[in-house]
Amino acid sequence: MAGFRSSKWLEIRTCIKARSHLGLSARDLFAEICDIYGHHEVSYSTVTRWISHFKSGREQLQDLPRSGRPKSVTTDKYVKKIKQLLEKDARLTLRELARLTGISSERVYSVLKEKLKVTKISARWIRHLLTPQQKRERVKKAKSLLKLYSECKGNAFTELVTGDET
Repeated sequence: MAGFRSSKWLEIRTCIKARSHLGLSARDLFAEICDIYGHHEVSYSTVTRWISHFKSGREQLQDLPRSGRPKSVTTDKYVKKIKQLLEKDARLTLRELARLTGISSERVYSVLKEKLKVTKISARWIRHLLTPQQKRERVKKAKSLLKLYSECKGNAFTELVTGDET
């Protein structure tokens, strides 16, 4: 269960804090949490660790700030620069984008996936989401195909290709 974090972590920590202040033992508290949230949500060692945090005087439920360098290159400046480069040439590779922007390929990948929400299809970076104009155009084309289908007889549409990954 290492590295796993429950989606209900704040509720669980609140429960641990309140019930441990009432003097409930770690075993009883763990059993109670498992009854409420299920056995897969938290481990016994996590319950004991948080009980000790709260008994030592900690009041904060959220994680404390971590040391280390923040992700400073995913600023709007770099996001805008990568977006502009892709608008000029959507066939750029991660390495080329990294070289052109001066940041690591891992950070470029992070910007592409998390900020710009693009994916690589057929050697091009394509947006995951359609613009309103693209949506209207798709509806228009689908309606024209439906109209054409109702007018056609037999197998006129058996070999029609309406779209692929590119």
